[in-house]
Amino acid sequence: MAPADLLKPSTIRFSPLDTLTIVRITTLVLVWKFLSVDYTAFADLLKGPDLYPVFPSFLLPFIRSCDELLFDWPQKIQLLQITAALFLLAGAILVSRLPVLLGVLLVMLFESTAGRSRGPLYDTELPTLLLLLTALWPRRWSTVLSDNAALTGEATELGLCLVTYVAGAYFLAGLSKLTSNWRWWTSVRLDLLYPAIVVGHGITLPAYLDYTARLFHAAFSKWPLLENGAALLSLAFELLWPLALVSRFARLTLPLGMLGTHLIIFLSSGLLFLPMAVTALASVVPWRRIIPAFPRCRDPGSVSRPVRTELRGTWDLSMRSSVGLAAVLVLLSVPAVNRLSYPPLLDYHLFGFNYSAYDHPVHLYRLGYLGHSSEHVALIPMNYGGFFDYQFVTNPGTWIEAYVRARGADDELALRDPLLQFVRAIRPPDSHRWLLGFFAAPTHIVSQPVLGDRESLGRLVLLEGDRQLRDGLVKGEWRVLAELNGSVVEQ
Repeated sequence: MAPADLLKPSTIRFSPLDTLTIVRITTLVLVWKFLSVDYTAFADLLKGPDLYPVFPSFLLPFIRSCDELLFDWPQKIQLLQITAALFLLAGAILVSRLPVLLGVLLVMLFESTAGRSRGPLYDTELPTLLLLLTALWPRRWSTVLSDNAALTGEATELGLCLVTYVAGAYFLAGLSKLTSNWRWWTSVRLDLLYPAIVVGHGITLPAYLDYTARLFHAAFSKWPLLENGAALLSLAFELLWPLALVSRFARLTLPLGMLGTHLIIFLSSGLLFLPMAVTALASVVPWRRIIPAFPRCRDPGSVSRPVRTELRGTWDLSMRSSVGLAAVLVLLSVPAVNRLSYPPLLDYHLFGFNYSAYDHPVHLYRLGYLGHSSEHVALIPMNYGGFFDYQFVTNPGTWIEAYVRARGADDELALRDPLLQFVRAIRPPDSHRWLLGFFAAPTHIVSQPVLGDRESLGRLVLLEGDRQLRDGLVKGEWRVLAELNGSVVEQ
């Protein structure tokens, strides 16, 4: 291919082999992550109230009806996880719609139940949604998912909808930054991303990540133009990602650039958007040129409609695929407009963050513990939080602050049960390795695990303090507000 051809408009096209490979990679990523989460806290959280609403709300009665039926016993919860994973793997290997649909619905039920306690994580939702779209796609799977390496209209319709959702998610993430500040790259303060993680999230990074994160922190602090350039480049990759739909050059550069952005975010903070990064890249790779092709579809009787091949490069879209594209755009737009997430539909117009607050001491409320000597005060480590992941450290802060500001015994009593939900959620350290052990997927923020057991935490307490990163160390004292004692909060 001549270099000049790369710059010509070229709409993305798919063979059934391409879409089948995308579905299989997406399934593997989802199964890996899903089996690396400990949901057994569901059985204990049934004793307390929901901390977050469920949207759409009409699904809440059904989700709650599953509590006592499915989630009342830790071993039953783990068996259901394995069942969902087996459904997904069987459907992807055998190219069968029903097992994939059943597996996806089970994953959605787990995440909807988890969302009542911690909200969405922006982790497994993207692969879940792509598999749900594929399972509900109104065509015979033998025409859109097979070993056939020839470009077909049916496969292009499905592949186009999947890539459009990925592109829309990235575009909305970039747009949210511009709507928060039209010169976002100058205000985001990437040099303070490391303090935001170690101070705001109370995370201790593994030694190798702590080393790289400090390097980025020092470099961005020393050279503001480098920091602004990195932020501007990441913003450009997100906003321009939709060009991958219509440009071969964009498909060769933007997904790889976005993957590099994810890598830099990981190395500078420990934040790992693994499912999104892998799924997005897999969706635009022409797998038909990599995987040995077979001349026939799995169903010899199926007839595939060929893709139009005029030089103008337009898609040969049927009414069905046009409706599919419109549905994808609605699925992206409704959460963004309503500023609500309906897992696995997420509001991606939510990433206009800046970290300037961490340039000075930050006032925090956290859940912590007193060592057995009553002299050691510390945050409960993230790896004790099970399916809460990184939100196990940050989410209690809202409730603790409300408890501190409560006006009277009635208000304090109303906040007691929400606070105790975080105590009920405590799991053994590294419980996400319950099945896969060493091969378990990393958490959304990769942290240095703190080993021990529930008893090693000593007495659980509500903490308040002003914290800041100075001279490479987190400085500031914690003040104990109250003690969580079994089923009560004691002053």
